[in-house]
Amino acid sequence: MTSEEPVNSTENTHTDHNGSVAQNFGLELWDQYEELVKYTDQGVEYIKKYAQFAKERIELENMFAKKMKEMMKKNMPKYTKQTGNELFTYQKAFSVAVHEVGDEANQHERIAESLTANVYKPLLQLQHDKEAEKRNIQNEGNTIRAKHDQNIQQLDRMKRRYEDSHRDAIQAKLNLEKIEYNPKVTKEAVEKSKLAVTTKDRTLSENKDQYQLFIDKFNKSQKDHYYKEMPLVFEKFFKMEQSRVARVKFLQEQLVEGLRHVFPIINTCYDNILDAGKQISSDKDLIQFMEQKKSGFPIPEDREFMEYGTTATPNLQLGISKTTKKRNLFGNAKKPAAPKLDDAEDFSHLPPNPQKKMINDKIEAIQREVGQNQASLNAIKHMLDIYEKNPALGNVRLTQEQYAEEKKNGDHMKLELYKYQVWHNQLEGTPVPQKPELLDANSRIVEPPAVTTYEDRLFVIQRHELQKQTTKAKPPRAAVPRPHPRGAGSRRSTADTDSDFSDDDDTPQDSAHYHTPAASSTVSLPASFHQGTYQQPEHYEASTESDKTASIEATHPIGRVRALYEFTSSSDGELSIIAGKEMLLLENDGSGWIYVDFNGKKGFVPLSYVETI
Repeated sequence: MTSEEPVNSTENTHTDHNGSVAQNFGLELWDQYEELVKYTDQGVEYIKKYAQFAKERIELENMFAKKMKEMMKKNMPKYTKQTGNELFTYQKAFSVAVHEVGDEANQHERIAESLTANVYKPLLQLQHDKEAEKRNIQNEGNTIRAKHDQNIQQLDRMKRRYEDSHRDAIQAKLNLEKIEYNPKVTKEAVEKSKLAVTTKDRTLSENKDQYQLFIDKFNKSQKDHYYKEMPLVFEKFFKMEQSRVARVKFLQEQLVEGLRHVFPIINTCYDNILDAGKQISSDKDLIQFMEQKKSGFPIPEDREFMEYGTTATPNLQLGISKTTKKRNLFGNAKKPAAPKLDDAEDFSHLPPNPQKKMINDKIEAIQREVGQNQASLNAIKHMLDIYEKNPALGNVRLTQEQYAEEKKNGDHMKLELYKYQVWHNQLEGTPVPQKPELLDANSRIVEPPAVTTYEDRLFVIQRHELQKQTTKAKPPRAAVPRPHPRGAGSRRSTADTDSDFSDDDDTPQDSAHYHTPAASSTVSLPASFHQGTYQQPEHYEASTESDKTASIEATHPIGRVRALYEFTSSSDGELSIIAGKEMLLLENDGSGWIYVDFNGKKGFVPLSYVETI
């Protein structure tokens, strides 16, 4: 209680001081009513001005926030995040800076909202209230002043009447004196003058009494006017202004508080931008770029010297000349564009290193799903145990079905995980992982197919794309010499064989490319060719006619093919085919020629003229 007493005493002193000021306000300014009205008008006008200021500040904050958001949207990084790639540190820092601009814009919107709710609208309400309050007080003061003015006017009239009657009485006496000493005036005229004097005196006395009575009444009314009635009006003006100023003070504090409240958040935005800038590292970016872009392909080995004029061996040249490597279908010198590979499940559309990384990412993602599935199984199993003990709590059959479905899903995830783990180990050259333990008795482990490398898939896809592009074009001659025909008694000469590998006008090139029906295009061979492990197939030659016949008859179909182009045989052992016809594939030894059966007729056709079905 002791600590509160000074506070109460101070408050009481402050209240008493305000009360005495309010009481003396009307006495000190008794003749400044018009100035007080003018002052209060200025106060209300100040509220209007402050409200307009707050409105413009709100509009400015909203406009600033809008412009900042437009800037953020325009500068928002639209990185095409490639498969397996992450943003560089400078890109991340810029993204943070742009996003923080958006967050800062949100804070300016909050400032506008705070000013609208806590400053602008209260100012409008204050303006409305003070205008109404001032109007009422001013009307009351005007009424009191009008009444006092009427009393003054009435007092002036009575005073003038008293003055007039006094002047008339004196004039009547002067007239009587003149008549009394004039012998020519009759007695009757003298009596009339005496009567006039008596009447004027009586009127003077009455007006004097009325004036005396009214002036006493007026003085009392004037005292009430200046000491009671008008001081109350002045006190109301005083309190009105007192509350107006206090309210404006509070609203100005609210304006600052609305700004202060968001400044720490804006500073946090700046701190985040600064922290992101500190994370920028050129070394990290360059290392990341290297990890993202390295393909994993081996650096090409040294090329062997090929003496000019010599015939290239089939396993190196494969029918590619300078002209065919430089010309396209229309004869223009243009480097053929690499075909676009569609996304593959084993990511074989990517080079070796990105392929391994994506498979690793896939394994991690599936492992997370397996963990979530196991948690779900545990939860369902727990609920199933509860329902079996107390069937009233839940449906046991539905829970069992849900549990079985989750087990199937879990087994499917485990099989997917096993597949990618197998592919990962195949690429890394490590042993095959342990097979997963399946929960569902109906689930079976199916060994995944061997992983496809980028080189192999590119070779197959490129050849297929080029074959489709040249379906309507006249096919060129086969680039690879066919093997010695089965069932024929003669072989192609060495000169014929050599002519199939080199044009007369072109120098043989040391190229790892395979010639396809699109004579102008080249296709990269698999890695086995670059590594020198590619084996040129041997030519088949039966020692005797009986051996040849027995070999042909013993051949069984290994597949089916469809002719892409028409081919006319030009030597023994070759088979003429018609585009679009299907044939049985009897043998494919990798020489560039295949042995087929077409309606009972057997023979060799170029591999590039057919497609597998």
